Amino acid sequence: SSSSYTSEARSRVFCPCNIEAPLVTSWTEENPGRRFYGCGLYKDTGRKWCNFFQWLDPIGNNRQKKIIVGLMKEVDELKLREK
Repeated sequence: SSSSYTSEARSRVFCPCNIEAPLVTSWTEENPGRRFYGCGLYKDTGRKWCNFFQWLDPIGNNRQKKIIVGLMKEVDELKLREK
């Protein structure tokens, strides 16, 4: 049997702080599932961070957004039922 997978080759991205910018996924209703790079110091409390922000993924169309947001709401409802 054989298996295959695809791997996305990404170059490393650095913010003006000269720190590698982590790849983060947005789960907002406006940009569900859309990935972006942000300053590597953003979550590091007590340290100053730059406002670096760069989208990796293109803007999704309205149909994609509605489907993803609908699925996110279904997952939330299922999680509430489990409690």
